[in-house]
Amino acid sequence: LWDAVGYPATPSPPFDGNKMDEALGMVQSSSTAGTIGLSNDNMEHGSSGGPWITDFNGSARQYANGLQSFHINDGDTVEYGPYFTQDVKGLLDWISDPAHRSLVRA
Repeated sequence: LWDAVGYPATPSPPFDGNKMDEALGMVQSSSTAGTIGLSNDNMEHGSSGGPWITDFNGSARQYANGLQSFHINDGDTVEYGPYFTQDVKGLLDWISDPAHRSLVRA
């Protein structure tokens, strides 16, 4: 299972953009390169950028492996976003390394 988290404003109701909500879903294929879908996710506008959290080898769901980015049809229950690859992890590890902090500008 993947857990999408965000502050959706649509569809309204049930959402109003002021309360954090979540949707538990499964990964779906996507026709857009570099993205995946998440089923059972009816959070639309306002939830963009929210993390998709999953487990790793049976651990608790604590790893952000994607994020909410777009939907194709209003009212659909599949949302889409980029999937975090090993390259993203490598970038985050590099940025987190104290030896590189002086090279990273805020």
